[in-house]
This record gives sequence, C-alpha cells and structure tokens, in this order.
Amino acid sequence: PLPGGVIRVYQRDQDGSLRLTGEDRVRHTPANDTVRVAVGAAFDLTAERRQTDHRQVNPRVMEQAFEITLTNQKREAVDVTVVEHAWGAWEVVESSHKWRKKDANTLEFGVRVPAGRSTTVTYRLRITLPGERGG
Repeated sequence: PLPGGVIRVYQRDQDGSLRLTGEDRVRHTPANDTVRVAVGAAFDLTAERRQTDHRQVNPRVMEQAFEITLTNQKREAVDVTVVEHAWGAWEVVESSHKWRKKDANTLEFGVRVPAGRSTTVTYRLRITLPGERGG
C-alpha cells in the first residue's frame, strides 16, 4: 500500500547532484494497484496526432486511420508510451509499431525515438458497431 501525499521525482545531474524533475499528489493506493504520477510536461518532446482516414465499410463497420508524430529534441534517445483510446468492438488491422491492448478501450505503443529525430506511429482501426436488438 502507498499512503496518499506528494511524490517527488529526482534525477541525477551531470555533476552527480540530484535535481527535482517534478512532483504530483496521489491518493491512498492499495497494494498491487497501479499509480500514475504526472511530473510535468517535457518541452523537448512533442507529439502531433491526426486522423488520416475515415471510411464506412458497411452500415455496421467503419475504419479509422491515425498517425502520431513524435519529435525528440533531446541529446539522447527516449522511450515513449503512446496511449490511444478506442470504443466499441475494435481491432487493429494495420500498425507501424508493436502495440498491446491494455484494456477494452485502450491500446498502447512503446516507441523509441532517436535523439534529434522524429518517429511516426501509424495504425488503422476497424470498429464494428453493435447490431439492432430485436424483441
């Protein structure tokens, strides 16, 4: 278990001293539960998301395509987790990167972005809408 309160995150500087990188407040958390800590925005990492396609395959099925461009202005490569949300009965039919289904409405991409470069994640979802219920 983790008691509620302020969590501070520190990072070693080049000279070995600790530097505060951010802090967040968390609620009381039971043992084995997940805690997410937001420690601030990174000004040298950016993401731009856009929908590149929307197509109605038939009255109950649609496809949507997206691209997320990640830009890293740091001097070292970074690992980024891209979190996307989907609804309904969905499946990924194309993807430029490995992904995992986190839960019924969430998929995640783990992406390594080289120093001073951009990486683009693309994917296409097929969404099946629920049918009419008859009585």
